[in-house]
Amino acid sequence: MASAIEASNDAGILFSAAAGNSHSNNDLNPHYPSSYDASNVIAVAATDHDDNLASFSSYGQNTVHLAAPGVSVYSTVLGNGYAAYSGTSMATPHVSGVAALAWSVAPDASVAEIKNAILDGADSLNSLHGKVATGGRLNAYNTLQLLPGKPLVGSLSASPNPVAAGKAASLIASDVTDRDGDLATVHFYHDANNDGQLDSADPGLGYDTTIVDGVASVALDTSDLAVGTHRFFARAIDQRGLTSSPMSTALTVLEPDDHGDDAATATYVAVNASTVSLAGNILTIRRTDSSETWN
Repeated sequence: MASAIEASNDAGILFSAAAGNSHSNNDLNPHYPSSYDASNVIAVAATDHDDNLASFSSYGQNTVHLAAPGVSVYSTVLGNGYAAYSGTSMATPHVSGVAALAWSVAPDASVAEIKNAILDGADSLNSLHGKVATGGRLNAYNTLQLLPGKPLVGSLSASPNPVAAGKAASLIASDVTDRDGDLATVHFYHDANNDGQLDSADPGLGYDTTIVDGVASVALDTSDLAVGTHRFFARAIDQRGLTSSPMSTALTVLEPDDHGDDAATATYVAVNASTVSLAGNILTIRRTDSSETWN
């Protein structure tokens, strides 16, 4: 059994084991498989509805990790029915379920990271101090809050968009987060081969380490961009080297604008009783009786 548990650890499997129902101290009287000294084992005691150690539950300050609800637990039974049972074997599935939930949230987490999140997230209870190593009872919510995880880039945009070739622009990554709070940088890339995927052929455009309120940005030189639509990517990296999935956006580059102000700064002026409007490459002259437009 010990070798099988060790093999499961090598395969990335967490092994939850019931501490036993003899109300004995497993530090003095080992109970197997929960007492195997393997790094992927979590030994589980049982608590009752009042968060006390169940009267039948075995314990061990050094050999039992935490407790979980194990008294009158309603569960499925043979014959397509349901029934309430008590035992550390009813408590242990709660731990396995929380582990499965945790891995669904952080699929790249290691066995050690999931185990540590479960143990560190246990609710400390006076009734369990000296009885289990954590002195606590399982807490699913706390476990999820303690998970390591990849960073996330919520959205990517370009501004202004569209932009005339040669004009200043920026790429802006927003809602950049990291569950464990160790964001490092956001890197930006140009989809140079226009295949819609971030790969080694896509050149980096720079990075931003000053991520404020979840926003990172980089200046974009449009002078070398051909007229047309271009795709860009942003990807966050945390201090452990974990990377987010790339977020993308499209930017339309127009013909170079040699006609003065952009649309955002266009103004109206009076010229010989006429009105002139400049918006990008479009010049509109309005007279009292007619209107003419030139590109």
